[in-house]
Amino acid sequence: MTASDPNGYQVALARLYQSRLKSTESAALFDFSFALDKPQLAATVKIARMPLSLADNSPLWAVGSLGTARIVPTEPLGPHEHQFVGIYDSDSLELCEFVAACYHFDLRVEPLGDGHTVPLGKTSGLRAAGFSAGLLLRGDYYAPFADPMPRLDDVSTSLFAVVLVTAEEVEFKKQRGVSSLLRKWRRERRDVFRVGAPTSH
Repeated sequence: MTASDPNGYQVALARLYQSRLKSTESAALFDFSFALDKPQLAATVKIARMPLSLADNSPLWAVGSLGTARIVPTEPLGPHEHQFVGIYDSDSLELCEFVAACYHFDLRVEPLGDGHTVPLGKTSGLRAAGFSAGLLLRGDYYAPFADPMPRLDDVSTSLFAVVLVTAEEVEFKKQRGVSSLLRKWRRERRDVFRVGAPTSH
């Protein structure tokens, strides 16, 4: 899969991902297109995927949206983007596509935010691993993004973490709220990076 050349904002965002995550390898870039048969919903979303270097050599990859090629200054203070990032124990392209789908939904269907869930596609292979949706959390849920996002190429950015969740966890969140779910995860030492999807290696 090939990707078009990134614009200035996308290059700056990819570099920020690499810097915050301390990734020493070049990011792989992918383009995912959605709803091309519906002009009002159509968009091509660029994704960066990079391996992370861990002390124990555990395989992890970060997947971050870079947005579309067109930035529209719809906010009074200038362009503002929502971006989505996930950290997983797999480099599966399905994970890249899902993060891209979160961006597309936010851009073309309905704005997303902290605590929202985005269902996986009905035929997604990630369902075979027991997941049904992605839970969106503030970007600082991941420690490398604890510091505020800077303006990049004169665009401000809000970052959201994408954590895969089961149907039971979605129902728990609906009944008890996100804070209760996060406390439950801490008690159970839930590994939010583990998705069990095949890797290409």
